[in-house]
Amino acid sequence: MAFSDLLAKEIVVPAAGTPLQPGVGQIKPRAKSVIFLFMEGGPSQMDLYDPKPLLNKLSGQRLPESFGSVITAMGESKSPLLASKRAWKQHGQSAQWFSDWIPHIASCSDDLAVIRSCKADGINHSAGVCQMNTGSILAGKPSLGSWINYGIGSENSNLPAFIVMQDNQSSVINGPRNWGAGFMPAGYQGVRITGGSEPIPNLNTPEAVSADLQKSKLQLIHSVNKDFAARYPDRSELGARLASYEMAARMQAEAPGVVDLTGETEATRKLYGLDDKTTEGMGRLCLLSRRMVEQGVRFVQIYHGAGSKWDAHAKIESNHAGLCASMDKPVAGLLKDLKSRGCSKTPSSSGAVNSAARRCPRKAMGATITPQALRCGWPAAASKVARPSAAPTTSACARSTRPCMYTTCMRPSSGCSVSIIWASPTVTKAGRNARPKTRASRIRRLLGKKKRGAD
Repeated sequence: MAFSDLLAKEIVVPAAGTPLQPGVGQIKPRAKSVIFLFMEGGPSQMDLYDPKPLLNKLSGQRLPESFGSVITAMGESKSPLLASKRAWKQHGQSAQWFSDWIPHIASCSDDLAVIRSCKADGINHSAGVCQMNTGSILAGKPSLGSWINYGIGSENSNLPAFIVMQDNQSSVINGPRNWGAGFMPAGYQGVRITGGSEPIPNLNTPEAVSADLQKSKLQLIHSVNKDFAARYPDRSELGARLASYEMAARMQAEAPGVVDLTGETEATRKLYGLDDKTTEGMGRLCLLSRRMVEQGVRFVQIYHGAGSKWDAHAKIESNHAGLCASMDKPVAGLLKDLKSRGCSKTPSSSGAVNSAARRCPRKAMGATITPQALRCGWPAAASKVARPSAAPTTSACARSTRPCMYTTCMRPSSGCSVSIIWASPTVTKAGRNARPKTRASRIRRLLGKKKRGAD
């Protein structure tokens, strides 16, 4: 029976050819795992890692006439330029620039590969987040984690191959479709767990439920689902549901040890910032992600600032100062911990995909963000990692179309077994508010034409 391991505590290996079977994949993997850090809402690149000296020089002035007519997504055209207030410093042998907002990440400079060539096709949060996760602004495409799950298969039948976590309970823009399987079988989609003291709620059977009652309940559920699946073989959701029940059964034996952090040393806990209330939340998620990939989870995605908390406009100073403080040390701790554990000793290729929102450096709306995020094709983007640039860019940011976040590869020259991707999606409230009106007007025009044609 599918749930026999709930009662007998025996590990049931998934059927051959299913997504959950260890080793089942379309290609032989070189990278072992991916940890995807998603900063939702759009950190300002020119306040974190992409200094614009000319912007500060032109602060308070309008764009030079040579730029022509430039209208932002917020509707601004002639507002004065706004300088960055950050203090900058070059770090490491790569001489990469980082601001005083992320000093811990800056200490990992030589383990970071910065990509500065990414743009987006979307104009608002929803499109940017969708494109960052699926490569398209339109819903229906598989997420990056689903492609990894499909491409290289599972490594541990007792844990999901694709796990998603958030730093708070707010809803991520687009919700579950960000980690959905799109047109692929539902078994490749991500599994969201919480990052609190009970990361996997309701995993264990309640004490008041007897073994006989649990057995009869599971038999009934399995029988109903199996009969329905037989009548509708094209509904992959049912197969995924059945597999999830079986996975839950196997997770009862293995998952508690993965999410239990009590065995971590005090030094490790401090490295991730678990001793500080400001960094404890993100630190726990980063430490959990390391433990998960060690146990064979292929793809772990962490949403920091879930609910578009990074969407800063006039309040960018207070917004970014707080969010950077909460994630800077944990992210750096994850990089250092993975490196100390020999991540770079396994020859592999690390996928590097980048998204970025751009801060529009104008004063009228404060520090707004415009939707220059990502234009990517997953196969091409995942095939190589860009080496860090030794020199900072000095182009005028108001004209620049080079938004970038960064990805890390431990010792990029030799490759690593775990790829860390740090990304931020596109944002603009103007686009979000305007888009429905545009659709509505198109519908009205179409209906009007149809009505006139019918007459």
